[in-house]
Amino acid sequence: MKKLLSFALALCMLLSATAALAEEATNYFFEAEYTYMDNVVGGGISGAAAGLNMIIENADAHNEFFVGSTHSDKTILTFVITADADCTATLRVRLGNELSAMKLNPDILIVKVNDELFEYEEFELPAEVKAVGRTFTNFVLGDISLKEGENNITFQVGPNEYCNGATGGPLFDCIILSTAAGLEMTEYEENIE
Repeated sequence: MKKLLSFALALCMLLSATAALAEEATNYFFEAEYTYMDNVVGGGISGAAAGLNMIIENADAHNEFFVGSTHSDKTILTFVITADADCTATLRVRLGNELSAMKLNPDILIVKVNDELFEYEEFELPAEVKAVGRTFTNFVLGDISLKEGENNITFQVGPNEYCNGATGGPLFDCIILSTAAGLEMTEYEENIE
């Protein structure tokens, strides 16, 4: 009986500690338009696009800007995140679409954390239904490990046929990281000035 009570007490303490950590988690929003864009190569539906020309103003986006024209398998966005401790963070990505519905998976939207491939479950990015404006949706990709100090989270559009038989990519609004650790992003706010 004493062992059972000890086990129950230990389990309660563990659940309390887990609940306390969950309550302390903060949602950090890191904007795609504030990433380093100088060397980013994109592609539009009917032409080339690159760098700052890929940043589009739109009132429906989280910070009223997003990165579009990602219709190229050379498109790579890098979020440089500094953590104040080793931690686990839940990674969400906020995306929109200007093409038909897209099924995104680790082959079509390649995600790396500190140069390591990150696997996540396939999800569907619906086609835009608004006549005016854009719809952006949050998708939970899963938990990632961040180290104390600088971390790179990259998103690369993989080869596909979503843009009239050629490579098509989503519209990137922001990423959301949820963790109890303190996070900051290296931001290029001058991108939208």
